[in-house]
Amino acid sequence: MEVNSEIIQRQITFLGLKVVKTYFLNDKPFRHNLPEDLSFGLGYIIHFFSDNPRSFIVEFRLKFESKEKDFILEVIADASFETQKPIDEKFKNSEFVKINAPAISFPFVRTFISNFTLNSGIPPLILPSINFTKLSPKQVVTH
Repeated sequence: MEVNSEIIQRQITFLGLKVVKTYFLNDKPFRHNLPEDLSFGLGYIIHFFSDNPRSFIVEFRLKFESKEKDFILEVIADASFETQKPIDEKFKNSEFVKINAPAISFPFVRTFISNFTLNSGIPPLILPSINFTKLSPKQVVTH
C-alpha cells in the first residue's frame, strides 16, 4: 500500500473521547455476571463541520442486549480529531478517516465500557479488537 504524503502532512491530532450518552439496565435481581446470551452491535458515523474545516468526529454507537432485554447497555461516544490543514473531499474519502481514525480511538471506547461495567458491580465487559478494514461507517455527514 502506497503512503499518501498529503495525509501525513495534515498532522492529525486525536483530541480525546467524549461519552455523550449512556443507557444501562441490569434488571435481574442479584445479577453479578454478564448474561450468556449477550448480543453486541457497533456502528460509527463520521461528522465533518463546515464552520470548523480542520476538525472531524468519529461517533461510535454501541449496544449490548440480552435476549430477555433485562440487560441493556447503550453508549454513544465521540472521538474528536483535528488537522493542521483544512479538510478537503479527498481527505474525507481517505482510508485514514474511514479506517485509521476509528481504529486509533476505539481503544478508548473499549476502556470506557470495561470500566463502566466493572464499576456497575458486574465483571468487566471486555470488547474484542475490531478490524475496521472490514467495517465501513454507516454515514459520513457534513454539518
